[in-house]
Amino acid sequence: MLQTIQAIFGLFVLLKIFYYFIMLFLKCFGVVKWDDEQAPQQNQLQQQEGQNQQNTQMQYQQISGKKENEKTKKNKSSKQRKQEKALKNVQEKKEEEVKVKQVEQKHSVTQQQIEYHRMEMQRLQDLKRIEETLRQEQKKEIERQVQLKLEELTNKLQNNHQPMKKQQQKKSKR
Repeated sequence: MLQTIQAIFGLFVLLKIFYYFIMLFLKCFGVVKWDDEQAPQQNQLQQQEGQNQQNTQMQYQQISGKKENEKTKKNKSSKQRKQEKALKNVQEKKEEEVKVKQVEQKHSVTQQQIEYHRMEMQRLQDLKRIEETLRQEQKKEIERQVQLKLEELTNKLQNNHQPMKKQQQKKSKR
């Protein structure tokens, strides 16, 4: 790990050197002006070197921290490991039980919903049948009333017509 960090840092330095050669070449041909840029460049270099050193120190600390974690893991007693495994097993069993309960609850809820919807559909069908029978009964009642009215009217007509016949018969007899 440390070697890769050093290799990256070396590559960075080589890129910087290549950059300076290109800048020197461009300055010679007049593409880039000759200014006193060395002071800002040196500040930048110092800042970059400081950052690189901080990065390497942080990476070294991370590596040493990982090694310490590995050492503490190795130093744990077998009893602690067994206890941890037992706790993990108990926790996994509890999680499985909770999942099973959730699935059962969802299943029961869906069954209840299905039953509820089935009952609602049955009620709707019953209401439709009742409504249809009521319509038919109303229609029959209306037809019966119309028939009665018709009979009544025909009777009235016949009654009105009979006295006229009697009068006509009387006239014809005279």
